[in-house]
Amino acid sequence: MDNQCVAEERGFGLVDEITGKSGFFTAGNKSKYQWPAQAGATRYQVARATKADFTQGCTALPLTTQTFVTDTAVPPPGVVYSYLVRSKLPNVGSWGANSEGVERTVPCAP
Repeated sequence: MDNQCVAEERGFGLVDEITGKSGFFTAGNKSKYQWPAQAGATRYQVARATKADFTQGCTALPLTTQTFVTDTAVPPPGVVYSYLVRSKLPNVGSWGANSEGVERTVPCAP
């Protein structure tokens, strides 16, 4: 899940939300979640949850310097995982903003 609006709008003005599409793009690989490199980013932090608003089943994945994480967790039947990615510049970035323009918080974030 990314925090952009319908029709790929540019977000809500928070400069540290990631841009571009993220997802499972490698054919045959259901565990490689990836996104485009972000200008100035030195690391990335990824959160996964079982609810799209990140209020349940939230897990912080390890920090990475790559533009992907390997997530071998498989959701239970009937459950879908949602993902958020934030770039970590020399200082900590935000998780973007929700559709009301309010900065997202992720309870599982370190």
